Amino acid sequence: MSSTPTWAVQKAAGQHGQFGEPPGTDQGDGALAVQHSQEPSDEDLALLDPVQRRITWRAIDSMRGGDLREFLDVAYGMEDNYPGAAIVVRGGVPWAHAEEADGTSHDVPVRLPGPPAKAMRGTTFGMSVAIGYARSADEALRKASAYCQNPAPGYRPPAFYVEPDGTPVVAGIRMRAVTAPDDMPGRTTRVALRFNRPLSDAEAEHAASLAEYAWRSSLHKAPFGQARQTDDRTLVFACDSDQSSHPASDFASTLPGLMTQGSPVRTTDRSGPGTKGTRALDGLPGASFDLLAA
Repeated sequence: MSSTPTWAVQKAAGQHGQFGEPPGTDQGDGALAVQHSQEPSDEDLALLDPVQRRITWRAIDSMRGGDLREFLDVAYGMEDNYPGAAIVVRGGVPWAHAEEADGTSHDVPVRLPGPPAKAMRGTTFGMSVAIGYARSADEALRKASAYCQNPAPGYRPPAFYVEPDGTPVVAGIRMRAVTAPDDMPGRTTRVALRFNRPLSDAEAEHAASLAEYAWRSSLHKAPFGQARQTDDRTLVFACDSDQSSHPASDFASTLPGLMTQGSPVRTTDRSGPGTKGTRALDGLPGASFDLLAA
């Protein structure tokens, strides 16, 4: 964490924050305030850890508040703390869902922190939004999990399904199948790869590296987060094509060939002696996939 800012979360007693109170707390319990700190508390680290694993600092910089996808980027990281509980989305509304071993279920609504009063940007503001999301998700998951007398171990909602109208849903987000580059949304904020077979851990990691290479070579500095593997066939990435002058369709054009053949063959030794004629990344033959985007 030496190269990244650390943050402390404090209760501002008697004040109400622009993001609203976390669910289940008294209205006078205080709002979230964020300030620099060299020694974050254990509570702070418990909130920050899933944020740092799931999303990039660039994504935090662009957070606005009140957005379901932003919330999910943070909330999914909280699930591991609560056996038998998970975040689900129904009709665009997030819930904490807990499952008993006998199939009995319990649902607690998540109150999404609202958007700020005025547009703001920056890491300090983005981190305060992210921590608000984390607290909301954590509180709802804790409540749902507390209802369970005998939680189903490792319960997770379906990571991928298709709605009756044919819309694919990945990790709670309605997406579109990309069968041609121009099918990519004008602003792409989520990309998913749905493979034709289960991937090993090594294959999933390699596929994620190839996807990131395709994005970076097409859209350059536009944010592209770490892969979230929702099941053994599906990888999901948070991204934002709006932060590039190149269209997301460039990524859709580049990805299939890169996934099969690997990165371009090096024509010089600039990457080190003997690297001419080699590839930075080999392809992943025998693993076809569907590209989904939102």
